[in-house]
Amino acid sequence: MDLLLAIENAVFDHAEFSIAYDSSILCTPAAVNFLDIMPGLSISGSNTVNLDGTWKKTTFILTGAVTIGSIQYESDAVFRLRLYPRAEGTVPISLWTSSSPRYPASYKTCDLVLRSGGQVIPYERKEWNDSVQLVTFTDKTSASVIYHYDLNLGTPISNGIIRITYADSSMEEFTASNHARGITIDSEYGGYFITVQPNAIEYAIVFPEYEDTVMNSISGGWSTTHIQPERMFFAREASEGFHGLRATSDDIVLTVDLMGIGADFGSSVYDAVLMTYEQGIVSKTYDFDYVNNDTIKMTISGGLEANPNYVLYVYKNGLIAGRTWFGASTYYPVTFTVKNQGGMVLPGATVTIPLWSMYGPANLEQVTDANGEALFELPGSEWGNYFNYYVVLAEHEDAVGNFQVIDAPVPVSVVMGPVRGLDMDDFAILASQWEMEYCQWNNDCNGADRNRDGTVDIKDLAIFVERWLKEMN
Repeated sequence: MDLLLAIENAVFDHAEFSIAYDSSILCTPAAVNFLDIMPGLSISGSNTVNLDGTWKKTTFILTGAVTIGSIQYESDAVFRLRLYPRAEGTVPISLWTSSSPRYPASYKTCDLVLRSGGQVIPYERKEWNDSVQLVTFTDKTSASVIYHYDLNLGTPISNGIIRITYADSSMEEFTASNHARGITIDSEYGGYFITVQPNAIEYAIVFPEYEDTVMNSISGGWSTTHIQPERMFFAREASEGFHGLRATSDDIVLTVDLMGIGADFGSSVYDAVLMTYEQGIVSKTYDFDYVNNDTIKMTISGGLEANPNYVLYVYKNGLIAGRTWFGASTYYPVTFTVKNQGGMVLPGATVTIPLWSMYGPANLEQVTDANGEALFELPGSEWGNYFNYYVVLAEHEDAVGNFQVIDAPVPVSVVMGPVRGLDMDDFAILASQWEMEYCQWNNDCNGADRNRDGTVDIKDLAIFVERWLKEMN
């Protein structure tokens, strides 16, 4: 296997390149393994040290004055290093750390230090050469090689079972490598090498926590897949209202609803992993309490910082029982001031911020005080959270609008005009929307849902009649 080192925007006269590898799979590289070294560079030394187990690290020193430009795809490789295998297996190769797709930090197996005049200098990665590569060495040349990793954790999924179905409907399962049959399970790297089996009609990799991978045939090739656990759950507190949690340093209690999650609670072991896309796993401690066979409570000690992209895995007896995602936001005061067209404050007006959760309406309501003010606390974000509102007060036309919370307190000024009478055009809209439901998704059913409860019914007709008679008088 040939490894090419490609970088951009660098002027240097000294380079140190090191590679860590499993010496049970790779032979120790030497200076003679270098091909196509960039003109002006030469290898002036090397050193190999032992790491944990069978792992080693070899460092090469290259010297000579070199300038590398910044034109994407046109900069030549610094060198080509040929690696020779000692045995079947997988070798991760990476000079960079990457959060997408995510892999274990240990997969960053290469390091490069550049110097000019004795000073360490920066360099840039090539955009097309900045992720982990899993290099496979195998004599199963016709096998399909498939690697499976968890999308969020970046860890290899190592507990898959290779299941083969034959034309006579019989099945065979492999939980370990069988080299005589052309089957390899590389558990350390979530790798599954499958060679065509006589009379087989279907090949599958069966996972207890993830969706199975099913193939009708084996055509060779190599692939890496990042997948999510199959079962999802909803944490009630994160699914209502704002569909997120309040950022706080206080403990947070979540209600986890998932079929069978509480069964055999006393004899089961529970755990959780919380992560974000930016930083990976967040260090937290968790406590669990039984509610019923399909519901448990979990406490996150020390609360959560503001972040829109939390992913939570709940484990039961060592396996992922389910996953969910949510955000945590800092809340800010939002102050409504309601006045009439003459500038007088209007106490007693009902200010509603419509929200909808998986459990139904979750509207927020406040009534303006003697100063015509109503105060809410709402989640903000650096890019802004949008909210709609409507204000209702007798003898006044409803006021509607929206606002944005961008990590700061928000004042909202509302001006209400006198009530408008309803006419035949309004009656036609009411008739066309009669008994319609889920009006919150359709502009309050074009205005026919007068009380904004999601349905056009007799209560809206009563409001219509009151307004019609007022107009006629």
